[in-house]
Amino acid sequence: MNSPRTVSPKKLGSSTGSLLFVFLAFSACSTSTDPTTSLWEATLSPILPSVVSGNAAAVAQFGRTEASVEIRQGEPGTFYGWRINAGTCDGEGALQGGIAAYPLMEADETGIASADALLSTVLRSGGSYAARVYLPLSGGGQEILACGNLQESS
Repeated sequence: MNSPRTVSPKKLGSSTGSLLFVFLAFSACSTSTDPTTSLWEATLSPILPSVVSGNAAAVAQFGRTEASVEIRQGEPGTFYGWRINAGTCDGEGALQGGIAAYPLMEADETGIASADALLSTVLRSGGSYAARVYLPLSGGGQEILACGNLQESS
């Protein structure tokens, strides 16, 4: 029986590189005896008046989901939160994994930020999910800046 390879997460310079890394890392683990892998991708669109945009991707396999997000046009030095919820951008459902699974990301001098999360839940084939990026507010609130509906690609 083949065991899955261990892959160390790496920060890559471009959103395509980061999302491709997530895809390759998990698709390389697949064997004929492994559970089905489901791949998900989203383009994050700004929620006006925000200009923050980006991409999100997730791979669900082996009873967990590895997710990545990258944003553009953030304010340099600003920390942003993110999460994946069941539902759509128009109708938010249950949080996938715990909020502690989603690390904050800090925009660099060019306004780009990225983060990865390992969720103890599986995005189910045929389900509806959305990735959201938000600005944490004092007092515990948050302002949603961008959202994208995750589309299953396999």
